[in-house]
Amino acid sequence: MNSISGPNESWFVQPYSSLEDVEKENQASDHAPTAIRTELRRITGGELDNLTNQVAITTVYRDDLSYSFSMADLPKCRYVEVVTYRVRPGHDNDFVEAAKLVRSTYEKANIPMRWATYEVFAGAPAGTFYVFRTLDSLAKADPTNREMMQAFDQALGNQGQKRLTQLMADGIVMRETNFYAFNPKTSFAPPEFAAADSFWSRPTQLAQVGTSGKMKATKKMKKQ
Repeated sequence: MNSISGPNESWFVQPYSSLEDVEKENQASDHAPTAIRTELRRITGGELDNLTNQVAITTVYRDDLSYSFSMADLPKCRYVEVVTYRVRPGHDNDFVEAAKLVRSTYEKANIPMRWATYEVFAGAPAGTFYVFRTLDSLAKADPTNREMMQAFDQALGNQGQKRLTQLMADGIVMRETNFYAFNPKTSFAPPEFAAADSFWSRPTQLAQVGTSGKMKATKKMKKQ
């Protein structure tokens, strides 16, 4: 995922079903050919000329805070809207209530939308949540879509708007939105994933970006 807003950076996203699978992958890399292990050490050690910083973040998928998300839709997507939330210490319940209120409102209004929410487990401050909204076109993220906004506000109602505003004010320290574009040339999609769309079948794929099925834990590596 290459940034098209915010800091100039790339994210490499690797899904795992558990931290045990992360451990197995690390053990397997210890037995990789010498050339591969040497190159991996250069990357993780920050020895590349175009690499100024590297952060590894482990997150956990929150199905209860996600909406209509399916990995099966991901191969057709070209962009990702990433909304980062930092929750005030001791106010996790406020964020959870707000997220569930937003989801129920979209359900009530029958607005076509999908997103996946991940909670940081390691590598970033506690209380950090990432909301990934996959898009086949940036036009679907257009904030001037007044028809959708009006439908949401109507379904939320006056009391719901007051409650959501209060929850966000009490619970959220920071909210940041950025957009990223998938880059098939620096991605390694599994065969069944790549087969769903020729976009992913381009050569020189390097880093794993996804697998089929719903994941419980995800390790994200960001490179600037």
